[in-house]
Amino acid sequence: MKQTIVVHHHTGLGDHFICNGLIHSLREHYSIDLICKRHYNKTVKHLYEDFKDVNVVPVDNEMEDTLKHIQETNRPLMRVGFENCDYDNFEESFYLTSGVDPDAEYDKFILPERLDNSSKWYHSLKEKLGEDYIFVHDASTYGTFDLKIDSKLPRHTAVKEDTDDVLDYVDAICFAKEVHVINSGLNNLVFQLYYKNMTKGKIFYHNARKLNLGGIPVKVPEGIEVIEYE
Repeated sequence: MKQTIVVHHHTGLGDHFICNGLIHSLREHYSIDLICKRHYNKTVKHLYEDFKDVNVVPVDNEMEDTLKHIQETNRPLMRVGFENCDYDNFEESFYLTSGVDPDAEYDKFILPERLDNSSKWYHSLKEKLGEDYIFVHDASTYGTFDLKIDSKLPRHTAVKEDTDDVLDYVDAICFAKEVHVINSGLNNLVFQLYYKNMTKGKIFYHNARKLNLGGIPVKVPEGIEVIEYE
C-alpha cells in the first residue's frame, strides 16, 4: 500500500492544470490528498475523478485548513512552489523542486474520461452561434483586458456564470475556429488541449497581463501565436 501525502501546490485554477502532470508523476509512489480552494472544487474533483488515489481536499482558509488537515491525518506535507518558486521559470520550478521531469507537465497531463457536459455545452453554444465561432477568455482577478482580435466571426467570451466546472469548456475550445486567451486560469487548459492535438482552430495567446497586474512569464507551446501588448 502506498503512503498518503498531502500535496499543497499553488491553488489557482491554472496551477491545477500546470501541476496535473506533477500529481500523476507523484501517484507512481504515493496516494495524494490534494489541497484545493473550495470554489474550484468541482473542476478539480472532475479532473481527478478517475483516480482513486487522489483525494481532493477543498479548503476555505488555505493555510489554516491545510494545517488542520495535516494535524488531523498525521500525513506528511509536500509544498510545491511558494518559497521555493522561481518566478522567472514558474512552471518548470514546480517540477524541478519536486524532483520531477518538467516534461511531465504536458506528457503526463490526463483529462477525465467523462466529458459529457462538455459535449452538451458545445452543442448549446453551436446552436446559438453556429459552427464558425471564436472562443475568448479576456478576464482575470485583476480585471478584463481589451484584446486585439481581428475576426468578424461570432464570439463567446467566457464568464464565471457559464459553469462552475471549467472542463465543460473542453469541446467548445477544441472546435472553435479561433481561441484567444490571456494569462489566466484557462490558458493552461487551452495549451494542454493544443499539445494533445485536440484543437481544430488557431490559438492566440495575448500577452496583455503584465507583471504589475499579477502576470508571470508564461511558457507558450510552439505553434501558438503570441500577440504582444505595451
